[in-house]
Amino acid sequence: SNWTSPNEQYEEAAKAFAKGLLNEDSDFMKSFSGFHRKVADFGIINSLSQLLLKFTCPGVPDVYQGTELWDLSLVDPDNRRPVDYSKRAKLLDEIDAGSADDLLQLLWDRRNEGLIKLWMTRVLLQERNASAPVFEEGNYLPLRTEGSYKDNIVAFARRQGGTWYITIVPLHLAAICKAQGTTLEAIDWKNTRIVLPEDLPGSYTCLFSKANGKAKGALAVREILSRLPLELLKLEDPASERGAGILLAISSLPAAFGIGDMGPEAYAFADFLSRGRQKYWQILPLNPTEQAAGHSPYSSYSSMGGNPLLISPELLKKDGLITEDELLSHRREASETADYAAATAIRESMFEIAFNRFDSGSSITLKQEYDRFCAAESMIQCINYL
Repeated sequence: SNWTSPNEQYEEAAKAFAKGLLNEDSDFMKSFSGFHRKVADFGIINSLSQLLLKFTCPGVPDVYQGTELWDLSLVDPDNRRPVDYSKRAKLLDEIDAGSADDLLQLLWDRRNEGLIKLWMTRVLLQERNASAPVFEEGNYLPLRTEGSYKDNIVAFARRQGGTWYITIVPLHLAAICKAQGTTLEAIDWKNTRIVLPEDLPGSYTCLFSKANGKAKGALAVREILSRLPLELLKLEDPASERGAGILLAISSLPAAFGIGDMGPEAYAFADFLSRGRQKYWQILPLNPTEQAAGHSPYSSYSSMGGNPLLISPELLKKDGLITEDELLSHRREASETADYAAATAIRESMFEIAFNRFDSGSSITLKQEYDRFCAAESMIQCINYL
């Protein structure tokens, strides 16, 4: 049977067979009910884990209308039935009317109704809205696990500035329960722990269980997952107007092209400062320099221009303006001192290669970005190279 030429006799027989399976007095239903009771809770935790991952992994979460509760429909057109929004609004009111102290237990007791998924969806939506930069632009940091059940925990952090989130979800809970001869609620995670980054703030809040705690070195899974087998932690650096930093010229960074530049080494150094809780990186002026003035940025011949020697050849390669072979042919051994003569010669050669490739029109995207820059910076007279 198919859409264009349905076999009505076959379809009626299939529907009758399905209805027969649902007969509570049938041998199948009696057998299936016991199996369903045994596996349903594990399916619920798997579904909630997928929901948590969807909202906290890099990317944009997609919540299909109606799936705020358990959605057991088939594909089109079965999954396009009207959504009962009144029912969902009523359930949210019931959640809000309950005691905050007993909320998690209430949600778990009524888990088959989908309340816990509806509530968790709302919590995650509110958290993403409150900390949008963390989830839209923040770093993604996989976290290492150790201990007896290290292979049964997935954990990662999202970080932007001083705000952190840690996602924790379980794997293969049915196998653990079978091995321990216990229930989902009574799993003993033993010495399983999550290894934390050194620069993580010291205090955390569990957004589902509302528990608070201190974090240093590692998190004990048995403490974090004592009320629910998955969790989202939030950590924030305490607000402070005080800060420390370092003074370092960009040209002093490690370099394979004569002097330090605004390439990967600069980003790596900024990350290093961030891990050390430093707030400031004071650099020297970025004006162009010349040999006659000892390449001092304080004796520049231009107060408006930028220093082309700080342009990274590695970023030119990333933009497709030079090739890997061309980059390697200009690379030199890093030394303990800046070599401005070498930096000048290397960049003059590579700039010519990059310009000729740009001038050939090989990258429409870069040309469009250049045109947008010229339009936005009207005070700068751009040259129409193409």
